Amino acid sequence: MIDQDEDYSTLHQEDRAKKEIFREDDEPKRKTKAKAKTKKAKSDSDGGSDKKGVVALPLSMLPQSDEDRAIFTNKSAAFKATKGVARKYDPHQLERFAQGEVIDHKDFGIGFITEEVGLNKMEVVFAKGRKLMIQAPRNA
Repeated sequence: MIDQDEDYSTLHQEDRAKKEIFREDDEPKRKTKAKAKTKKAKSDSDGGSDKKGVVALPLSMLPQSDEDRAIFTNKSAAFKATKGVARKYDPHQLERFAQGEVIDHKDFGIGFITEEVGLNKMEVVFAKGRKLMIQAPRNA
């Protein structure tokens, strides 16, 4: 019986040696912490994202374009020629404005409403550039 135990122990030692050899090369893979997945921004048809990883700035943060400068120059010349009066714009007292009206903003100065956007916003061209401003909601 002792011989069997010796044979068993030598086999057992050989198995351990083999395991140690393989353990160096094929270590069991340890689970790593999961990385947070980032959501990719969906590109909108109106310029939400131009290039991969580049997000377009909001309208109010864009610099004035040549087109905006020309629109403002033409409309301000026509407005001065007619000696019209601009309506005061106050965001705390919401009023409804129409496309083509002239407003007087306390920070941006004289502006021309180019279009209505959504239910309660309007796009206005000022000397500093194009801005998106709130107005009274449209009657539904």
